[in-house]
Amino acid sequence: SPVWLLSKHYHSRKTGDEEDKSEIKAFEADFASRLWFTYRKDFPNFLGSALTSDCGWGCMIRTGQMMMAQGLVMHTLGRDWRRFRSTDRQTSTTDRIHRDIIRLFSDVPDSYVAPLSIHNLVRLGRNIGKQPGNWFGPASVAHLIQLALANYQGSSHVLSNLAVYVAQDCTVYKEDIIDMCSVSCNPVNDITIHDFAVINTPHLENNTMHYSFSEEVTVDGETWCLEQESSHVTHDPLWKSLIVFIPCRLGGEKFNELYTTCLKSLLTLPSCLGWIGGRPTHSLYFLGFQDEQLIHLDPHRLQPTVDTNNPDFPTSSYHSTNPRKI
Repeated sequence: SPVWLLSKHYHSRKTGDEEDKSEIKAFEADFASRLWFTYRKDFPNFLGSALTSDCGWGCMIRTGQMMMAQGLVMHTLGRDWRRFRSTDRQTSTTDRIHRDIIRLFSDVPDSYVAPLSIHNLVRLGRNIGKQPGNWFGPASVAHLIQLALANYQGSSHVLSNLAVYVAQDCTVYKEDIIDMCSVSCNPVNDITIHDFAVINTPHLENNTMHYSFSEEVTVDGETWCLEQESSHVTHDPLWKSLIVFIPCRLGGEKFNELYTTCLKSLLTLPSCLGWIGGRPTHSLYFLGFQDEQLIHLDPHRLQPTVDTNNPDFPTSSYHSTNPRKI
């Protein structure tokens, strides 16, 4: 049966008595090119806290980062970009953009260098009563990503000509989209997102919470924390590209299976970035399916922090080569 991965479908075929594995290899290359953000340890502590890891509580933020990163890949590199290509000048350019995208999510407190870092999202979360060590819900993460981009004052080419919109009550208002995506010479200084008051509070003190790490478990030598080679996209200079997040609840105490067909259909759309969620306090990033099983990226792998200041920092830990189904 075919495998769908963010609008691309792969189906192995037999040629005579032999199976054509080119489609399998194409799927594996596609999956391995999606950005994978996981728990990290030994990074700079959060503002007003001694925590140096998000193990046990940061999974929703990490899955939100993955979905946003896929949007940035689509925005700058295109859907057909693959991590490994033959070495030539164009590949060198795409590799640089690939690293620039990852740097925006670096585990550092500098919001100018990494506006989408877990440090900056947690800092912004203080405005809605969240602290380092608290679990964040999917709607909160969507709003914080929108706010982080709205507040960004840097000059990253990856974030240029781009807007993030969070739907209200599962509804996208065209007038809001037009206002947000029309390029204006006069920047908006005062922003309010729903009942989020946007307040810049760089020096909040204390307000920390006591937190103990979850258990680290080694499985198969890996530590887990329990609890077309594309040309660059041409943009309309008078219209911003748009990433839309639609927070919604698909059931009461458990998932309502009436939504199954709709969700799977969404993953066949070229504009779909997948979705995040799962069960309470346990978030996954869903980006494909085969038959009745969903393909996902799991953020619960605990990995050391990577120093992304190095121009040639290793990127292997930001990609997974092991598709998981649920």
